[in-house]
Amino acid sequence: MPASDAAEYEARVNKYIAKNAEQREKMLKRSLSKSTSSKSEKSTAEKPVLHEYNLASYGLSEELVRVRFEKYIQEFHLEKK
Repeated sequence: MPASDAAEYEARVNKYIAKNAEQREKMLKRSLSKSTSSKSEKSTAEKPVLHEYNLASYGLSEELVRVRFEKYIQEFHLEKK
């Protein structure tokens, strides 16, 4: 990789890291300012989320995953409750 490409890549990575850190800091401040209950009472749904993932984002469905991982699910007793 030419030095100019490496420098551009490094600059982009550093910009992303700085932006991500800023987003996390804002989320933390918002979370702390909204917090009126104790940590033990705070539900998972109230916690800030920076990244969210789901099967559909990857072109998958729950049924497809369950079929593919059926043996694994059974072996480790991961059946849906």
